[in-house]
Amino acid sequence: MVKLIVIAVWAVCVASFFVAMPGPLNTIFYWVTLFLLVAHTIECVVFAKRVMKAEGNKLWHFIQVFIFGVVHAQTLPK
Repeated sequence: MVKLIVIAVWAVCVASFFVAMPGPLNTIFYWVTLFLLVAHTIECVVFAKRVMKAEGNKLWHFIQVFIFGVVHAQTLPK
């Protein structure tokens, strides 16, 4: 359920670049998107050791950490 909410937030943020939003929403979503990109990039660096310990495709784990952040990182081994 949490992952669906995260996907919805990402979808709205990406859609705001293609659809004109009323009032200050374009600016708000621009900054939210920028924050998400920076925060999730930092999370990829912070959780890199966990990703490397995890079984399966490492690239797929990095992609999921980038998209879902801590939500996915919690499922990785410590």
